[in-house]
Amino acid sequence: MRDKESLKPQIDGLDSFIASVEEEFKRTNPKVPLEEVREDLAARCMDRWLVLDRREKMFFSRKNLPFKNHRLPAKKRRRSRDPDQPKRALTAYLYFCKEERRLLSKSGSTLPLGDITREIAKRWKQVTPEQRQHFERLAAVDKQRYQEEMKAFRHRRFSNVDEDTLSLIRQAKNDNDDFGGSFMIDL
Repeated sequence: MRDKESLKPQIDGLDSFIASVEEEFKRTNPKVPLEEVREDLAARCMDRWLVLDRREKMFFSRKNLPFKNHRLPAKKRRRSRDPDQPKRALTAYLYFCKEERRLLSKSGSTLPLGDITREIAKRWKQVTPEQRQHFERLAAVDKQRYQEEMKAFRHRRFSNVDEDTLSLIRQAKNDNDDFGGSFMIDL
């Protein structure tokens, strides 16, 4: 029989995030009792958690996993997408697929969807670099559009965060290089 300790659920990312903020607070403010500010810190952390980037949430979730490169368990329900968030940029291959599907539908092809996809994949492998360049240009323009829209989207999301939370974010950005220079927003 398994022991009770192994059956306990692991701490989720939010709890880990709150614990790390509390640790940092204790380290920087040793004279202030944590019990007096714990509720306020937790409330601010929960506000901050709502606007954290997915990669940053993963950082705090993975922090508690027993093995380093262990995958997180699959979520039962898919999180609803923010309707204001911009749609991702399409790749050159996806632009090629759209074009080929349009051409195949014009020609009156009655192939099943799986066969159409296989045929398009074969054609993509045979495309010359000169032909590919057209689709790569379309993808580059779409990528630029996505980056600009995401920058505006993040700015809108952060416009309602209080200054104290922003100062914590700036401090975390300066103290932590785990995000490879691409933190959630330029501060």
